[in-house]
Amino acid sequence: MAKPISSPALPMPFIGRRGPFSRDEWDKYRVRRAAHLKRFPDYDAGWHRPDAATVEAVWALFSEEPPIKTMLPKVTLGLEEREQVTQTIRQAVVVALVEAILAGERGRPSRLGARRSATRCGQRPCGRAGATYSATAST
Repeated sequence: MAKPISSPALPMPFIGRRGPFSRDEWDKYRVRRAAHLKRFPDYDAGWHRPDAATVEAVWALFSEEPPIKTMLPKVTLGLEEREQVTQTIRQAVVVALVEAILAGERGRPSRLGARRSATRCGQRPCGRAGATYSATAST
């Protein structure tokens, strides 16, 4: 049995395991995200993610569509959920491309998406996490 949600909003606590998350975890995340957006309606605007027009323009440059299916969560998603997650994946790919180009221009790596992640950096200085599941408040 899953532990009750300790906070009605984001971030969700790390439960200490690796691998795909369950449908139950996905549903809890969606509930918490909705509650968080209700409390902080401008929350998404502060991430500096590319808008839909930018994403579509960059996506059109690919000669072959990247394999979005391989990046989707391993849970069954409804049509609206799938569209939202697909848009987030596309934004992440565009952010990674922009950051790679900028790092090349600078001649050094940058903090990938430091201002584009809701919980990894937020208002705190970023550290380095080996993987998303190992991220903490300081990374």
